[in-house]
Amino acid sequence: MFHQFVNKLCSKKERDLPSPVFSAISYPKTGTTWFQFELAKYVQIISRNEQLVFFDDIDRVRQACRTAPNFVGGFTHAPLTWNSQAANDLSAESVVDPFRELKVILMVRHPLDTLVSHYMQMKHQVGSFKGDLVDFINDDVFGLEKLIRFYSIWAENKHGLRGFYLRRYEDARKDPGRILKEILAFLGESPHQAAVDEAVSFASFRNMRDMESRGAELVYPSSNLPVFGPGDRSNPDAFHVRKGEVGGYRTHLSGGQAEKFEALIARNLPVMFGYS
Repeated sequence: MFHQFVNKLCSKKERDLPSPVFSAISYPKTGTTWFQFELAKYVQIISRNEQLVFFDDIDRVRQACRTAPNFVGGFTHAPLTWNSQAANDLSAESVVDPFRELKVILMVRHPLDTLVSHYMQMKHQVGSFKGDLVDFINDDVFGLEKLIRFYSIWAENKHGLRGFYLRRYEDARKDPGRILKEILAFLGESPHQAAVDEAVSFASFRNMRDMESRGAELVYPSSNLPVFGPGDRSNPDAFHVRKGEVGGYRTHLSGGQAEKFEALIARNLPVMFGYS
């Protein structure tokens, strides 16, 4: 899939370079933008690019083909959609098989922190969800059952890929430099410490929040959509970079509600993710 995409973009000479190597896959609100900023800044530094490389633009993919072949790849939530798709609509064929030829970086975060953040986005940025948080967590299209199904499929089918790396949000919060270096090594790079340090600093929660607060005009070149989304800057819950908390879901759910959902996670989410 991504091979075909890059082959359309790169010249014949560029196509002779190494094939695309990775896809960073995530459920929404698991630190995708944060990691994308880290990797974009790192690639910008080592490739001496004037612009951030957000992995979705023709010129940036060509640049990666020429100077940083280990970073030819993309970020995706595929095959997740938010119209009618429910847990039973997901399968190994739709979730894993399109990425069999690539190294996969799977991004995860505590399911309840993920769903609280996704709820805030759908409620305050997109405006498409009208219920409350518990309704969202129980919802067939947006909720916990679908999230657990998505990650369970990955746990059961991760073997046979070119490579698999599990990026846990909580681990990256504790030691972002270590996790970034592990991912760079996973992609076949020898990490440059100065570039790692600069990338981590650039993608820090404080710096990203400051950029969003200032209304920084960062857009994805292929779509011209804003990186930080269209949220109301007067509403803290409408920010794309909202809080970045670990365990913050406990302030949004009552004790009984949290315990109920935690028990569901413990019973149904594979232990490899570290949330059971």
